[in-house]
Amino acid sequence: TLEQMLLDQVSKLAAKLDKDVTSLVGINEQITEENSNVHAQASEIDRCTLQLQEQASEQVRAWGVAAASVQANVRDMLAVNGGLADEVEGVSQTVVEASSALETQTAAWGESNKVVEEALVESIAKNEKTASDVVVMQAAVDESATMLQAETDQWRDSNHDVIEKLNGIVVEN
Repeated sequence: TLEQMLLDQVSKLAAKLDKDVTSLVGINEQITEENSNVHAQASEIDRCTLQLQEQASEQVRAWGVAAASVQANVRDMLAVNGGLADEVEGVSQTVVEASSALETQTAAWGESNKVVEEALVESIAKNEKTASDVVVMQAAVDESATMLQAETDQWRDSNHDVIEKLNGIVVEN
């Protein structure tokens, strides 16, 4: 009869609906578990991010201290080099004067003064090379500190984006 057919259809639909609801409850439980896992992972990422930021900050501070120390050493070396250059210039002048006076006395003294003058020129060249090397080292330290800061900023921004995405997934679920 029509009534029996309708009852059979309703019974089939009720059974299908019950099966679908049971399936949805299972899926919902899986989603809840995944959300819990994602939240735990996001918390771990936050903890690691903070730890890495602290380590990077400590490293930057340490490099800053090292750079300041190198700068102070460079300034001291340049001051010493300036003093040495003044002294060398003074000695050079004295050698020239003594050389002129001694040249008239003996050719051997003239040759000796020439050797001393060459040694002084070589010493000046070495001092200038040392000062140049120190300036190059300072530039390298400054460049390394700048690069480290840029990498730290990029890393922090990247981690921030990941955390925002994970938080979006947690909110959606």
